[in-house]
Amino acid sequence: MDERAIDYQQVAEDALNENEMTFHVEHKEDHALFTCPMTSDRSPGFNLKLRISDDGGAKIWTYLLSNIKEDKYLPVLKTLNHLNDSYRFIKLSIDKDNDVCAEYDFFLFGDEDLIGKQLMSILFLFSDIVDTCLPDILKTVWDNE
Repeated sequence: MDERAIDYQQVAEDALNENEMTFHVEHKEDHALFTCPMTSDRSPGFNLKLRISDDGGAKIWTYLLSNIKEDKYLPVLKTLNHLNDSYRFIKLSIDKDNDVCAEYDFFLFGDEDLIGKQLMSILFLFSDIVDTCLPDILKTVWDNE
């Protein structure tokens, strides 16, 4: 049995490179923070943030909209709650700055090959769900009623 420690951050970087992803990485004391611009079918695109901790803990998130106006707060929150009921693996919320955030927390596991595949699957699944949810959120924000 191989008992060497897995360098989750390096495995993530290798997986992104192998999939020809554009990204920027900042190495911190106990984690790496990746920024990945993603294309979208329904918007100009968005920047995904991916944090990989030394222990394999991971979080992916993106901000979809910023500064939701007070009169749109409740309608947007209602839309986000509906979308949260419709989709697993992702949490949509409005943060303290009234920004709409999509996020997902998970743990990486297995050997290095499996970790790379798991990471890329989650990244693309997350992006697809965000892309699918965005029109409903934008419609709510732009609705004049």
